[in-house]
Amino acid sequence: MDIPTWLEYAGFVFNVLATAAGLVGLFLAIKAYKVGVQAYEVSAESYKVAKEEGRKNFELEILRELRSHLDAAVDSEHWAAENPGLPRTKTGVFSALLALPPGDLPLWRMASGPRKPNDGLTDIRAMAGVRRYFDKNGEDLEDFRLSVVNAMYDEINEAMRKRIE
Repeated sequence: MDIPTWLEYAGFVFNVLATAAGLVGLFLAIKAYKVGVQAYEVSAESYKVAKEEGRKNFELEILRELRSHLDAAVDSEHWAAENPGLPRTKTGVFSALLALPPGDLPLWRMASGPRKPNDGLTDIRAMAGVRRYFDKNGEDLEDFRLSVVNAMYDEINEAMRKRIE
């Protein structure tokens, strides 16, 4: 029987150490993989949140622009003479409304869409936002134009409030 030499003992110790180091490396690689998967999930969620916030900011900017259009229409001296029923807003208002979700600002969509004078005014009177400005007998608390304008301001303010909360 041969007696192992110190070189064989050293080789055995190095093999054991190399195996242990390999196992530790494998364990660390598995942990790193799990951390990487968690980081990916967090980044995917962050992307969704950032995308949603970007959409909200975009919609808020459109709403701010629409409110400015309405302010300009109301501030003009001849808006009532041009259209006795509704304020005349700028041309791009309807296309801006198309960038918002379809259920938003129904009164705006009705008032800003293509129409003829006095076309659809009974439909507008029936809308809940406009009815709020009527008394129990269905009479205007203010004149019809101001009722519609106030309802349009209410719609825009509510849409902005929903996006800020």
